[in-house]
Amino acid sequence: AASDVYKRQLHLEAGVDGIISALDAPQSKPDPGCFLKAMEIEGATPDETLIFEDSAVGIEAARRSGAAYFVVKL
Repeated sequence: AASDVYKRQLHLEAGVDGIISALDAPQSKPDPGCFLKAMEIEGATPDETLIFEDSAVGIEAARRSGAAYFVVKL
C-alpha cells in the first residue's frame, strides 16, 4: 500500500499506524473523503475523532467530516 511506502521513506514505521494520501481519497480537500477514509480504517466515528488542520481547505474538509477539529496556526 502507498501508506507503507510513505512510512518507510519517512522512517515512521514504529510511530504511525497509517497514512492517508491523495491516492486513497476519491476527491481532494475540501471534500472530507480523506478524513472519512481514515475513520473507516481505524473503525472510528466522527464523534470519536479529532482532526488537526492548518489549511483553509483542510479545515473545511474537517468541518464537513462531522468530526471535531483543531485549527493549527503556523
